[in-house]
Amino acid sequence: MLESSPTLLILCDPSAPYTMLESSPALLILCDPSAPYTMLESSPTLLILCDPSAPYTMLESSPTLLILCDPSAPYTMLESSPTLLILCDPSAPYTMLESSPALLILCDPSAPYTMLESSPALLILCDPSAPYTMLESSPTLLILCDPSAPYTMLESSPTLLILCDPSAPYTMLESSPALLILCDPSAPYTMLESSPTLLILCDPSAPYTMLESSPTLLILCDPSAPYTMLESSPTLLILCDPSAPYTMLEFPYVVNLV
Repeated sequence: MLESSPTLLILCDPSAPYTMLESSPALLILCDPSAPYTMLESSPTLLILCDPSAPYTMLESSPTLLILCDPSAPYTMLESSPTLLILCDPSAPYTMLESSPALLILCDPSAPYTMLESSPALLILCDPSAPYTMLESSPTLLILCDPSAPYTMLESSPTLLILCDPSAPYTMLESSPALLILCDPSAPYTMLESSPTLLILCDPSAPYTMLESSPTLLILCDPSAPYTMLESSPTLLILCDPSAPYTMLEFPYVVNLV
């Protein structure tokens, strides 16, 4: 377990090929000597595939990215943006955006995709026969506009697809139209009174319940399940099966195992 970073569960099975980073205890590192991984010297928060025979290397200017450098591979890094892998095989129907090199665009003329004129950061399905179009007021979303489809956009929030088929067991929240709620009475779901942004599994026979002090979390309460909630922090599920190769954090959270 982590001494200086109690926010992480550590795999403590002595036979497991994992250990924590000395300088960065927030990461699990695969330390099996036979494994082709190591940590970056300048950035110990990343696992790097260092097998010399592997077609990967780290970026010189950006050691936080794995780059596929096999000369025979149709990938290269962007000159202006070395944080992205670009498919540069001339025969491939992809290219990078001129104004936004941070996106791969499917440019095969025969493909039913194109980029938005006003927002080149999105791929739009433009096949006339396809039941999709972009929002007039929000061109950053794909909307299913096939009249026969049981979807429409929210009037007050055109950034969400809502399933409006009357026969469908879904509806939108009155106070929060940004969420789809499963309202079929026979369904074991309902919305939280105090927090209508969460679906709660309320089937009495289901091994789930909501936390009294934190109704935004589903807790597995089946007594036979090897999970329990933290007393001091009810927002975390802890695997307490003694036979499991995990242990709980000693500090600052405490779990009483029964």
